[in-house]
Amino acid sequence: MRIERNRILIYILIALLIFTFLYLCNQIKFVQDDAYITFRYVENLLHGKGLVFNEGEYIEGYTSFLWIILLIPFAALKLNLGTAAQILSTGFGVLAIITAYVLSSTVNLQPKSISSKSSNYFDLIPVFLLSLTGGLSYWSVSGMETSLFTFLILLGILFYFKGKDQKRVNVKFVAAFILASLTRPEGLLIFICIFFHKIIYDINFKERIERKRIFRELLLFLIPYTLYLLFRLIYYGYPFPNTFYAKTGMSYFYLSRGINYFWNFAQAYLLFGAVLIMPMFLLRKTQFRFGFSLFYIICLIYIPPIIIIGGDVLPMHRLFLPILPLIYIIFGKLSHYVYYSLNPHKLYKINLVTAIFIFVIALGIINRNRENARLDLVYRTEIGLVAKMKVYAEWLTEKQETNNKKLTVAASTIGALSYFSKTKVIDLLGLTDEYIAHNPKRLTGLEEAAPSTWREKHYNADYVLSCKPDYIIFPAGAKPSGFPESAVFVNKKFIVEYYPQLIYSFELNQLLPVFTRRAPEQIEQAEKIYSDLSCDERFIPHYIQANNLLLVYFQTKDESLVPRILNECETAVKLCSQRKYDLYTLMGMTYYHSKDLKKAKSFFLHTVNADELNCVAHFYLKNIFIAENDTANAASHIKKLKTYSPDALPYLLNKL
Repeated sequence: MRIERNRILIYILIALLIFTFLYLCNQIKFVQDDAYITFRYVENLLHGKGLVFNEGEYIEGYTSFLWIILLIPFAALKLNLGTAAQILSTGFGVLAIITAYVLSSTVNLQPKSISSKSSNYFDLIPVFLLSLTGGLSYWSVSGMETSLFTFLILLGILFYFKGKDQKRVNVKFVAAFILASLTRPEGLLIFICIFFHKIIYDINFKERIERKRIFRELLLFLIPYTLYLLFRLIYYGYPFPNTFYAKTGMSYFYLSRGINYFWNFAQAYLLFGAVLIMPMFLLRKTQFRFGFSLFYIICLIYIPPIIIIGGDVLPMHRLFLPILPLIYIIFGKLSHYVYYSLNPHKLYKINLVTAIFIFVIALGIINRNRENARLDLVYRTEIGLVAKMKVYAEWLTEKQETNNKKLTVAASTIGALSYFSKTKVIDLLGLTDEYIAHNPKRLTGLEEAAPSTWREKHYNADYVLSCKPDYIIFPAGAKPSGFPESAVFVNKKFIVEYYPQLIYSFELNQLLPVFTRRAPEQIEQAEKIYSDLSCDERFIPHYIQANNLLLVYFQTKDESLVPRILNECETAVKLCSQRKYDLYTLMGMTYYHSKDLKKAKSFFLHTVNADELNCVAHFYLKNIFIAENDTANAASHIKKLKTYSPDALPYLLNKL
């Protein structure tokens, strides 16, 4: 009866922790932009276009085949894929937490003399820590496959432990890892780790190696996985997803980025690595070796490749989350061992277990509080990004319908933009573009001067511009925010062939820039304007900094920022006279918002007199002339906007 009461209490505590986890997930409810890439593959497949991103382009721009398969029924029923994916990913997050508890209670790491009652309570440690893990909350509600992958890895390891002494083929273990490997490529790596561990275990703890069983399990895994690889090779032409080629590399840059990625993870959840390192001393004790050795083998083989390839460009420690429950489990077992091995009298035991659980609770709360600000920033940024991309997508859809032709758009944030617009999209990062992923063209000067926070180094601006996209969209607006965008921005063909059209969003209550391809005669005129001007691509950081400072100035009205903005612009002009009119526009905006309309007008007029397609300058000149009661000149600039940016001022322009 007492054991039954303890079990009920354990279940109540697990339910409370899961409720806490779900509450924290609901606090950051959003759908990651990358999830919409998967949704586009699902929709294209259902509409008979194949498992493709752009119709006719057979490129594996997704990383989770199984996630696509799971979403197909929801799309077929015409349900909202964003909501369906969120429910699924959150549900798998819950299952991952429950499986972590079951695995912890199944793994026999303690001597038999330790009471099962105390062990069950210590098995709650990984559940508690996972329920407060910000990264797990973030990715479980994101609509992506991370929580599914984490759950399948834990489930496969659980089946492995439960079947380690059985003589028949462990079908459940193999099936779980087939599914895990179809969810993410790293599933194969962890399966190899476990098979390596299985062979070592048989050699050391059994009278003979069960070759037939090992061979059958290996064959059971390899047959479906090989068929999947053959499908990938035949359908897409490569052994790995296109995202692997686009995101990874082998250089000091990637290595240093990967080390920093792991260190951030260790700081966030592992008490600077102590939670991972402290349990290692128990490896010398025979009764702990089976479970501990497996978990450490997985960590030892799983972590270095992620470091070498440079970690992940997405936030909140996504790639390391699948092994985090394993680390928390061995930490919980260490806590239990410390409690048991000291063998104090009853009163001291109560104090000791209290101290252990206070430490664990403090660790979980500190971890959560330490990343709350970061978590709030990244999820709000993602919500804003997706909202902005939807606005662009709606505008593009309207343009396609009006012009009755398929548009081509180049962008670096392609998820929601592509899913809602149905346009052909060129991914500046190369995730869904075979040529960029396999043929990057880097700019040395740009990379020497770029901010150290920029990560994506696979880009090819010449290729992108040779495709002559109708529009080019930067998520940050008129400024580039990474290597791929900057490489396009500094390319001479870009300034000659594109101009910044403005569109007004009622939803966001702001003007959004869209770099629009000039007409052939406008390109000829632009070539005359810009042909003799030089440009050092190292002007980019100064241009970006000027934009950033100007944005801060808009928000704070701090007049001390004005000379700093102007200084950044002047430095950029010296480095790149070819882009001086863009910089004059920034300087004009700075003077305008600091109430110096005379200087602002001078810079704007200089700009539009050279290149009349600079719509930002026309917009401000319209405001200046209205303030001066010069209706004739104001009307002139409004007409220019109506010609080159018809959606900048929809109400006003429709009256003209």
